[in-house]
Amino acid sequence: MRLSIGTAEVSQNELPILGHIAELIHRFLISLAAFFVFFILFFIFKPVWVDVGSFGIFYPYPDLFQSFATEFFNYARQQLLPPHMLLINLSAFDTFVAILYTSMALAAIFSSPVWFYETASFLGPALKQREKRLLQLILIPASLLFMAGGLFAYKIVLPVIFKFLYIFTLSTGVEPTLGVGTFVSTVIAYIIALGLSFEIPIIMIAVSYVGLVSYDTWLRNWRYAIVGSFIMAMLISPGATGGIIETTIGLTLTALYFGGAIMSRTLALRKMKPKAPEDQD
Repeated sequence: MRLSIGTAEVSQNELPILGHIAELIHRFLISLAAFFVFFILFFIFKPVWVDVGSFGIFYPYPDLFQSFATEFFNYARQQLLPPHMLLINLSAFDTFVAILYTSMALAAIFSSPVWFYETASFLGPALKQREKRLLQLILIPASLLFMAGGLFAYKIVLPVIFKFLYIFTLSTGVEPTLGVGTFVSTVIAYIIALGLSFEIPIIMIAVSYVGLVSYDTWLRNWRYAIVGSFIMAMLISPGATGGIIETTIGLTLTALYFGGAIMSRTLALRKMKPKAPEDQD
């Protein structure tokens, strides 16, 4: 393979970094194209259900005003907000931008397997066999933990926060309203923040597996971990519910930390266990 720079041609062997950059750009564009396809699907198309015999199927149909993102937005509003809290459009483009953000969030979630695959394919040749095995081991658990964190935010944290804000607003004699842009940005921020926070065990297991931190370090510093968990909880939800949600998040992150410490210890002891003769062959 030859690359052109101006009027000169150089081989990939002479400038290997150019080949890596070209591959990185190529894989990035593939991932970006997947994101864009999902974004268009969620932003412009709506689901149309058709009964086929004893079951139903749906197909996407162009409709900007009843799109997937709009339907998801309406569903989230019904699930998360108290019945009498009113969403209002504070500026001309608030609702439009809210649906735009919703479409982008959904596109990011559904295109994430492509991003993971392209990233792993790019990094694969540079990784050792041990690191490749680690990547294979943690990929599915990491995805499940992120979804669990998002679900935790959606089902537990956000309904309590909005309920608390509704009751607090009523107690002050103010009309309980919420800007549509604020609503969407709050939902997305909490889902992402808690989804990433739930990756704590995966990070602990990974750094212990490659030998950067010994498993006993996690167990020895559990007191700092508890303090850190509650500090993180305060950063995620700084006093929004009078300590209820902050305590819930802090206890959950603490439990995840101890789960990561126990799993790191289990894997470390398994690695130190002598192999049977048939395994060594």
